[in-house]
Amino acid sequence: MNGRSRVELFLVMVLVCQLALLVPAMGPYRMVLRMASFGMSVAMLAATFGREATPHPAAKPLLAVLAVAGLSLLHPSTNGWLSGGAQLFLYAAIAGPLFWVCRMRVDGETLRLTLAVLWLFHLTSSGLALVQVKYPGEFQPRISAVILAQGDEYLRDLHFRNAAGDLVLRPMGLTDIPGGASLSGFYAVLGGIGAMLGASNFWLRAAGAGALPLGMAAIYFSQTRSVLVMLVASLAALMAILAWRRQAGRLAFAAGAGAAALSFAWAVSIGGDAIENRFSSLWSEGAADIVYKGRGRFLEETILDLIPKYPFGAGMGRWGMPFAYLGDSTDPSRGALWAEIQWSGWLYDGGVPMIVVYTLAILTAAWIAARVAAKAQGELAVWAAVIVAYDAGAIAVLFGYPLFAGQSGMEFWLLNGVLFAATLETQRSAARDWMEGRTT
Repeated sequence: MNGRSRVELFLVMVLVCQLALLVPAMGPYRMVLRMASFGMSVAMLAATFGREATPHPAAKPLLAVLAVAGLSLLHPSTNGWLSGGAQLFLYAAIAGPLFWVCRMRVDGETLRLTLAVLWLFHLTSSGLALVQVKYPGEFQPRISAVILAQGDEYLRDLHFRNAAGDLVLRPMGLTDIPGGASLSGFYAVLGGIGAMLGASNFWLRAAGAGALPLGMAAIYFSQTRSVLVMLVASLAALMAILAWRRQAGRLAFAAGAGAAALSFAWAVSIGGDAIENRFSSLWSEGAADIVYKGRGRFLEETILDLIPKYPFGAGMGRWGMPFAYLGDSTDPSRGALWAEIQWSGWLYDGGVPMIVVYTLAILTAAWIAARVAAKAQGELAVWAAVIVAYDAGAIAVLFGYPLFAGQSGMEFWLLNGVLFAATLETQRSAARDWMEGRTT
């Protein structure tokens, strides 16, 4: 099986497991389905072990992440070997694609296919968000056990009234998390702009333009203002790369601005005043104040309260899916912890050392993607610029959501791994062509 086939198989497996979670009949098997997609990543890691590879520069700090997580498993406050081991397994599975992809030979076509498959998935999820808001209760998957564990009051806060006066849960799209469609909206918009900038086919560019209002509407419906801020950060990074390369992307950005304005009016006409009130506050109260009230306070709590309390971690298996499915609640000193943002989750799992090494790994990956975007030629440069924008958005969302605790984190390392491996293969091909031209 060649590199492209392995990446295709992995993508299909991950997305099929995600879709299966939405089928009510699969309820008794949710934990198995959750583990299957992550297990596929670990299986790929094992299948490629020992192969010669040029490791991604982010591999070293990621190995340090796994070392810190392994040591944290021995922490006296680890919830238990079962949930703690599951947390360590999750870290390995999420980081896995960066290692096993770089042990295979993948080309630019693999990169384009990976981006296209993820884009279509998230575009479909954004479309489903529209249906879930317009027709409450229709096509609504079962809610994640992690969310249900927070209680009825927390769940009530995730509802709003649409324009028809019906009580609506923030749309999940093709996820099991209320408001989860917002991330799909982000990916739909970013992928749409990428298609407009990089696709040679007219109909694909048209599909990219059509994705913009649908993705923006999904963000508005989900009422997740942090994702809107994340999108702004991503587009700023994309503009910076295009400016550096002196490439004009004005048409795409003009279309994006128009889509943002038109889809807001469209979203309000379906979602009601709750949508308008929530996002208009970004202008009336100021984005900085809104970000602080929404998620900034969790960062403040992490810095001022949690770091002094857990400088070297709180033990493994005490938050997220590992605790929800495998945790032991009998000992309060090793009981559940809640992480609204990624920084808190990392702190629980490995303290300040975990925050430092994981941040270094992410920044290294973003820096490598930026170098490729600045120096590559042709279509590879465009897709690299899209991944730079994606990385910038991922860094922004660390302040609003534990991105590296699930499938989204695995997608981050997959995309950056495929970009790096495809860049190496492009360089090898250019060298082979040069040698053949020299000798013939």
